Amino acid sequence: MQNCPQCKIELRIGSSHYEVAGDKSASTPTQLYRITKKVCRNPQCASFEQVVETVKTPIEIGEF
Repeated sequence: MQNCPQCKIELRIGSSHYEVAGDKSASTPTQLYRITKKVCRNPQCASFEQVVETVKTPIEIGEF
């Protein structure tokens, strides 16, 4: 896990959602990603509750 660059406290997950890519055409493979936005959790930091890092994690999709 990443730390806040200003206060060095460990970040927390502020929000997450899924993103789909390549599903417009049958000739391109569909890819699924989880987008996680991490925020500073230190109330005394200037970056408190602000998005400090965004992580894009690929998720395997099985064949049907």
